[in-house]
Amino acid sequence: MLWAVATRMQADRDLVVIAGSLGAMLDPSADERGVTAKLGIDATRPFGQPFADKLVMPPEKMAWARSLVDRLSRDRRRRSVKRYIDLSVTVDNATLSPPSTNMRLEITPHRRGPGFWQVSSVNQSLHTGAHIDSPLHVFKDGITTAEIALDQVMGEAVVVDLSFAGANHAITIDDLKRGGADDVRHGDIVLLRTDWTDKMYGRWPDYFTQSPYFPPESAEWLVARGPRTSASISSRSTARACPDFRPRTSRCTG
Repeated sequence: MLWAVATRMQADRDLVVIAGSLGAMLDPSADERGVTAKLGIDATRPFGQPFADKLVMPPEKMAWARSLVDRLSRDRRRRSVKRYIDLSVTVDNATLSPPSTNMRLEITPHRRGPGFWQVSSVNQSLHTGAHIDSPLHVFKDGITTAEIALDQVMGEAVVVDLSFAGANHAITIDDLKRGGADDVRHGDIVLLRTDWTDKMYGRWPDYFTQSPYFPPESAEWLVARGPRTSASISSRSTARACPDFRPRTSRCTG
């Protein structure tokens, strides 16, 4: 019946309203006598006139519709399986910044009476724990973290797996290729995975001074591939052990 109404009826010509009809006494919209109106729908095929049982779309239109439904289904499945991974590390009053400043994170509680009231203040280097390095970190006239556009650090990323790199390992171009850096394309966000944090975080100062690092030629090879942003995950800055430290050794880690 619903198919017939959907394919054989037009509201401006196929509806019939009969007023003053006896309806149900329990109908609250009827008058005190139970008189109401009734609606008729003519969903029959026109008599003596050609009328198709159904319309058939051209094959190319059907193929386009199917491809659209398939793409939307894939997108929906892809969105439904997204995972959000927390890459931050714990910071507390035992956490130290790199040896260049060697600042300890200090948490100071402040209390006031009468009754109980407390708030804490934190004093730390901005180069503590999980953080984004701004260009100002290595360039005198570089921009600050607050000036970094969100689209620079948000989006899909390519993970380069360098978890095989051990202490004091100089990451070579071959290492980058082994980890999948050949897949990096212009405009990609690149995440460099070393697992160093899982092994060494909290062991000061070795966490900073013994980590894998990038020689300038490896950093420049990766930068030449045109990534939008590159960052270390599960590690501290990969430029830490370059003896001749210059901004070019850190270009790909900010």
